[in-house]
Amino acid sequence: MRIRSVYSALAGAFMLTLVVSACGDSLTGPVAPEDLTFNPALGIDLAEFTRLPSGVYIQTAVEGAGDASAPGNQVTVNYELRLPDNTLLDSSPPSISWVLGAGGVIVGFDIGVTGMRVGEQRRIIIPSNLGYGPGGSPSGAVPGNAVLIFDVTMLAFG
Repeated sequence: MRIRSVYSALAGAFMLTLVVSACGDSLTGPVAPEDLTFNPALGIDLAEFTRLPSGVYIQTAVEGAGDASAPGNQVTVNYELRLPDNTLLDSSPPSISWVLGAGGVIVGFDIGVTGMRVGEQRRIIIPSNLGYGPGGSPSGAVPGNAVLIFDVTMLAFG
């Protein structure tokens, strides 16, 4: 009887492993912007963006003036955050401020804002591994493995 229970447990575990393996990446969802179809209302064509080595995509809509922001600068921005289906998740004002490169925001946002000049408007597309990852945001507003789209205006830095 005990051997039969052990075999049943092993068979169940094996079947569960097969089911999960067969699902592949569908359990984790898309990670990279290239894996998605964006809502047409967003007007996103990744071929028109610059892909940074990190996998973050940027596109400048309005050029700024002066020096470019760099890690260590205190930056202040206004932003709008959307999902690829065009769901608006968050927006400012109020503006937000943090020190670039100091971990005050998600890594992909830090990367995408670096190099912006005062007055610059930039669209930033962040792969999920540089956003909130598989767990999503702590508040639950951003789902796990979400690719994020930020429209950002640099207000000040120094």
